[in-house]
Amino acid sequence: MRGIGIVFAVEREARATLEDASFEWTPLGPSLWASARHSLRLAVSGVGKAFAVFALSRVAEGANLILSFGTAGSLKGEEAVGSFVLAREAVEYDMDAAALRFPPGVTPYSGMSDPVIRSASDAALGHARAAMAAAGLRFFEGRIASGDAFLNDPVRSRFIREHTGADAVDMESAALAKITRYRLPGVDFLAIRALSDSSNRLSPRTWCADAEGLCVAFPRILRGLLSLREAA
Repeated sequence: MRGIGIVFAVEREARATLEDASFEWTPLGPSLWASARHSLRLAVSGVGKAFAVFALSRVAEGANLILSFGTAGSLKGEEAVGSFVLAREAVEYDMDAAALRFPPGVTPYSGMSDPVIRSASDAALGHARAAMAAAGLRFFEGRIASGDAFLNDPVRSRFIREHTGADAVDMESAALAKITRYRLPGVDFLAIRALSDSSNRLSPRTWCADAEGLCVAFPRILRGLLSLREAA
């Protein structure tokens, strides 16, 4: 397996990548494309964890790397907005089975013992760092938290940061990381997300204004990753 499966949540986040002629995308079905030049599949999932995991099932065949591309809310404050996070780790913040004596973030009877999901090899992380640096992006490495809520409440956002240690929040990445880590042995997962807002009261307006513009960087990241993997 040497392919890459890519999941975007919404079409406006994926548009720049799908319009990049260098990949020669061919439709395979509703919201699913394959590259005629590279071993790539791309799905636009829809918002949230359930749709994201279904999209993963559509792009995983032949892949040894799954990418979650798109936008996220910063939990580090306004200064991080406009930058990118390379998530080494993920946490599912709305998984809570404390009544069954499982720690917050741990899915019962899944094989998980720690809420922090680590699902990328050193090699995959190294390629991602190099590709993002070559693309000239301002980025940092950190942890992403996911749940089925669009956060625009600074109090709740602060609570999630304090209890998960996350630097950013989205609605898909942790679910993709969990399935990859615990159900797809030998497959790496990385979330690379543009920080479009600060998870506060202004977030709906900020996301609408900035999401598509930030996502023009994803084709550059993807070309860099392909070049590094093909040279390895």
